[in-house]
Amino acid sequence: RSRPSNASPNFVYPWSCTTRRVATMAHGTTPDGILGKVIGLISLFAVLPVFSLSMPLSFMFGSPSCWGFGEKYRPSFSYVWSRFMTETVMGCRLKLVGNRTLYKDGPCVYLSNHRAWADFFIDMYLTEGRAFILSRFAVAYVFPFFMLPAMWVGAVFAFQRGKAGAHDELNNSLDAHFKAYTDFSGFVVYPEGTRNTKPKALPLKRGLIKYTHSRGMDVQVIIGGHKEHVLSEQRGSASWGVEIPVGYSEVVSSKSFAGDF
Repeated sequence: RSRPSNASPNFVYPWSCTTRRVATMAHGTTPDGILGKVIGLISLFAVLPVFSLSMPLSFMFGSPSCWGFGEKYRPSFSYVWSRFMTETVMGCRLKLVGNRTLYKDGPCVYLSNHRAWADFFIDMYLTEGRAFILSRFAVAYVFPFFMLPAMWVGAVFAFQRGKAGAHDELNNSLDAHFKAYTDFSGFVVYPEGTRNTKPKALPLKRGLIKYTHSRGMDVQVIIGGHKEHVLSEQRGSASWGVEIPVGYSEVVSSKSFAGDF
């Protein structure tokens, strides 16, 4: 297996850029009103089987191809899968807000906003497949055909939420995951701890931020808007061609804040 490199010519992203505040964004092919709700629900039922089987489908039909075993460069499977879902299946268009881009120069924890099921593939795509996703183990019961292969290749780290006194166990499991799956140099965490589609952030959970600090890892915030219009169980809707405004923060070094925890 090989991790994406910064200079790889195979990485092409559908970015459009702006340095101004994004006021409005297209919400894809689903219109507003009652008709839009009906179309969104039908689209959701149509997409869910594809999402459930997206791991094997992306292995067969994803791009860049994972089949080039004789080639010097092969992309990480997590990148191929996330690109397959984001671009091919859902037709998302990414709009870069500002001029900062993904941090790739070392181990990093990416703090993202949790808005919907679409977060799984969009946020992994925004890290170019360099980061695995933390998810509650309960998701495996909803999407077993997706979660089990994703956990097997290390793309998803599943944990049990609310288990008392399990912080050290979780931290050790994360350390072991990094050692076992060397494709990944970081992970995506949702520090609010729950879905939030409001314009303001919820209070942040400290557990994994404390883990990041204890391991001296760098931190970058990645905010993606309108992900709930792509694929959302809460809205009961899915839509193709949604424009996603994306902003990357400056990188924060945990080592610069010694003694904060």
